[in-house]
Amino acid sequence: MGEINRFTVPFWKKILSHLIEFPLETISGQNDLPLTVCLHKGRFQLYSEQAIYSWDDLYSQFRDVFIHLSPEIKDKKEVLLLGLGLGSIPYLLEKKMGVDAYYTAIEIDENIIYLAEKYTLQYLNSGISSVQADALYFPFYTEEKFDLICFDVFNDNETPLDFFSTDYFEALKECLEPNGLLLFNVLRAQQPPIENILSVFPNAVPFTSNENDVWIAKNI
Repeated sequence: MGEINRFTVPFWKKILSHLIEFPLETISGQNDLPLTVCLHKGRFQLYSEQAIYSWDDLYSQFRDVFIHLSPEIKDKKEVLLLGLGLGSIPYLLEKKMGVDAYYTAIEIDENIIYLAEKYTLQYLNSGISSVQADALYFPFYTEEKFDLICFDVFNDNETPLDFFSTDYFEALKECLEPNGLLLFNVLRAQQPPIENILSVFPNAVPFTSNENDVWIAKNI
């Protein structure tokens, strides 16, 4: 059989993947971190040794918060993705939430962009622009405004501390349209210095999903 994609995965393998995972390929990610794509529970998953980066509609951190914010989330037309993974966020918004949006995806790792386009993005109807750039700096130099910003930046099981500065949250706020939403995903076990988000977004609240907190903040 040729290369596996969303159209060529045998039905029996999808069913069996609910019992065992099928590794498809492994790449070297940022800082030489091994990242593996597998078929697991009938979905494409991207993971490192200690963290799941993407998992189609089973990427529960964002799936759960999107459901929580429905129907408000369905009105978002311009979406900024900081961290791409395999593209679970646009997959969820299009396939599960019925959102008709245009996505700007900022991803520092060209190998992850390659995997996202290979396994997910080419199968979506949504317009998506994948930009190889550092999510730490992009909010400071872009002049674009967005209705929704989804922050999902990890190096294995941690988010670099530079992303928690007051200056960074202020830059994210500048990127938001009035009443725009920021969804900022962090791993609770990291115990990150999240207090700075409250100095910029006093209305920010955490939404708990499994081992993560997705902070919900509105530009009002």
